[in-house]
Amino acid sequence: MPRTYEQAGEDVKELHIVLCEKYYKWILEDQVTFNFLIAHGPRDKDGNVSAPAIMLHGHAAAATVKINSLKDRVKGLADVTIEIDGDQWPAWTEQQRMAVLDHELYHLEPHTNADGSPKLDDCGRPYLTLKKHDFHFGGFAEIALRHRDYAFEVKAVEEAFQLITGEGGQMEWPWAAPVPNRKLAAS
Repeated sequence: MPRTYEQAGEDVKELHIVLCEKYYKWILEDQVTFNFLIAHGPRDKDGNVSAPAIMLHGHAAAATVKINSLKDRVKGLADVTIEIDGDQWPAWTEQQRMAVLDHELYHLEPHTNADGSPKLDDCGRPYLTLKKHDFHFGGFAEIALRHRDYAFEVKAVEEAFQLITGEGGQMEWPWAAPVPNRKLAAS
């Protein structure tokens, strides 16, 4: 059975409003519209999930955000679509759900005119772009263990840690930690 989708329930929409009122007033003021979709991963013949509900750049993702094209908005689609992993959502705490949704909303960047008013696209809708992550990296635990401070994986994690904490200095690494199994290092 392939991936399936459904419209998100009121729980997602309520969290969205809470986050917008607290952090993204511009979304409410500019009347940015949203489609919230819940994705479910494909199932095997026994009904067990056989793959992640959402994939992004070849990796499982908790959620994704997309600014819909002008053509799709003219056809009646909302300005933005957020997909959420519906196989994981029920197990997440309220705080995890807020964090996931907040992450996706934070990607949205409004554009304004010189006078501060919202810049509009050809459809008369707010002109939006996606903000890139402050840090983004991939790596292998085995390479980090093998090369330690010389591994780019280690440097990327150190930079992310310093960005998050606002502190300088060296982060302590658990070099005596057990060697990861091959499955973990290859994932």
